[in-house]
Amino acid sequence: RIKGNLIAENYSEEVRVGFDKVLREYSSAEPTGRLTLLTGEPGTGKSHFIRGLMATSDSTFLMVPPNMIGRLTGPDFLVLLAGIQEKNLPIVLVLEDADAALVKREKGSLSAISEVLNLSDGIMGELLNIHILASTNARLLDLDTAIVRPGRLSQKIEFALHEAEHANAIVDKLSESKVQGDFTSPVALAVAYQKAKQGDVKTATTKIDTAKKTRQQYGQYN
Repeated sequence: RIKGNLIAENYSEEVRVGFDKVLREYSSAEPTGRLTLLTGEPGTGKSHFIRGLMATSDSTFLMVPPNMIGRLTGPDFLVLLAGIQEKNLPIVLVLEDADAALVKREKGSLSAISEVLNLSDGIMGELLNIHILASTNARLLDLDTAIVRPGRLSQKIEFALHEAEHANAIVDKLSESKVQGDFTSPVALAVAYQKAKQGDVKTATTKIDTAKKTRQQYGQYN
């Protein structure tokens, strides 16, 4: 089991409420949907959210790399899922940075989107009690309409930048008041964490800027 319970006070009310709902959905015999989307800019806490679920839920979590998303319903993968399901626990497929499988359908993304749809509300997903937890940096308007259809989508949780006052409070608490938070504008959670650890936001900011540039190349982030 991964260590890393969610630090609730470091997140917005929407994220905290969403976290509790995800846990209820995973334990429910009749979930409102089998797909949960985590959206937001790089560094806003989506990966920490996922780690928190892994540390809290009794479900079986499988990390699916982007290059395997288009093969989720292949025979080899289904055999693996069937074997795991013998434990009689929900199976959660974690798709981090799943932009290619969630944005509006173009020539190269048809296969990946179809795989996600088939498992999120198909018979196989119900029989094997499969849930999909996907994170993306894509804007809501860029998401494929079939992905966000009611009955398929359990919920979409938006991870926003932290207001300066909240970010400074996080720095103060995590550093045990050894570092002074001096943000004056909204920042990503990763920047606040980096500030608390080293008193320097340069490393976290550089990583986030690199991620933004990568998304911009594919037209998935503005």
